[in-house]
Amino acid sequence: MSPAQTMAVPRKPPMAMQAPYRPSAYRLLWSRIRRFFPPHAEVLQTPGGALEITWCLTGGRGSRYATPVLVRLERAWVADVESADDWGRGVMANRAAETVRRGMFGYEPEAPLPQARVIVVG
Repeated sequence: MSPAQTMAVPRKPPMAMQAPYRPSAYRLLWSRIRRFFPPHAEVLQTPGGALEITWCLTGGRGSRYATPVLVRLERAWVADVESADDWGRGVMANRAAETVRRGMFGYEPEAPLPQARVIVVG
């Protein structure tokens, strides 16, 4: 088969024609609430559609972790964020971040009796 007969490989469209990157609702919310947690906090998206956030309290082997914070995102809220324009996504993410901030009130990561915090957004 000659090079002329090979299948044409589709090229990427020019930058002006490419759709802008839009992070998922989960990434968008994490970008807004990240400041509420230490820089070394770890976030995990659970199969049920929540963000589980925890961080190491002490260094080294056998280190203790903070009681987890679970941010549960309602499916309707996720669908609304995914379908909104950029401005609407920003407004919704800011409101959700305020909900998380209020839900964190009184949270003690080093409490003697660990109790996970569950915050529902949506």
